[in-house]
Amino acid sequence: SIPKINVNGNFSSPWFDSECYEAYRSKERAHIKFKASPSISRELKRDITRKKFKKICCTKMRDNLYNHDDPALITKKFWSHVKANSKSHRIPECVQLKGIFRRTPKEKCDLFNEYFFDQFSEASSYGIPIDWSNDDAFDIEFTSTKVECLLKKL
Repeated sequence: SIPKINVNGNFSSPWFDSECYEAYRSKERAHIKFKASPSISRELKRDITRKKFKKICCTKMRDNLYNHDDPALITKKFWSHVKANSKSHRIPECVQLKGIFRRTPKEKCDLFNEYFFDQFSEASSYGIPIDWSNDDAFDIEFTSTKVECLLKKL
């Protein structure tokens, strides 16, 4: 029988790569050695490998979470991960933005409104070139009513 390693649960995150896995294995080995024969040096080794594992995972998660071009944007990869691993589609009991925590539905709604207002009110500086040369009729129309109608159909 060929031994298989199944890396699931907390470690199936998109940022959990081979470097994280090696740090995890090192941490587990140090823990097993400490439990087998406790000593100060083995306890220190266990603590150091544990901190190293946490640091590597936090760094990888942070790098995966934010878009390097615009740190205010959270990557689609992160939201795909959240959606794939979350069984709930509800808004959390407590919502936080810029250090402000809200619990009541109205306060959470106001916080979401503030977030989306901040995201979409000012012109973006992404510099994405749009080529309108193939639209000879200039029949593209963006009105709030048309956008609202399209969003309602979703």
